[in-house]
Amino acid sequence: MAVFRNTLIAAAILVSPVALAQTATTSTDIRISIAAALDAAKAQVDGGILEAELESEGGTLVWEIDVVVGEMIQEVKVDAMSGEVLSANEKTIEGTWRGWFDENRLAAAQQISASLSANITKAETEAGGQIVELSLEEEDGRLLYEIEIDTASGDREMLLDPKNGKLIRDD
Repeated sequence: MAVFRNTLIAAAILVSPVALAQTATTSTDIRISIAAALDAAKAQVDGGILEAELESEGGTLVWEIDVVVGEMIQEVKVDAMSGEVLSANEKTIEGTWRGWFDENRLAAAQQISASLSANITKAETEAGGQIVELSLEEEDGRLLYEIEIDTASGDREMLLDPKNGKLIRDD
């Protein structure tokens, strides 16, 4: 028993710095929320939110957020730890996406995301986790956000109605 305990202690000492470094870069307790990242992005580029996703770039966690302004898409990168806007660049829409981004959908995306941050906070509370990804989708003629929620029991995919913050099962 003593050998087993000593082995565990030695393993903990050897692994500890790596584990601490990984925890520091992936912990949901120290990164800003997606709602805060969206607010930072919209302060930089005022428009409608199409997509947002937590990504790792060169060991740094960033929120990549696509914002529509008129008929243009801007990709805004927000540092997931500090909330600082790192960049905002025009994004080219190509291929099959070109058909989806018509003028009416772009205008609708700008309108529905006005209260998105508050509705995200409401949805996270209801789901018991943090949204780590969202993407505007059309479902049965309605624009909804497909979301991925990181919860204690694992990832969940759901739909979020941006007008009222209601969560809908994604079947």
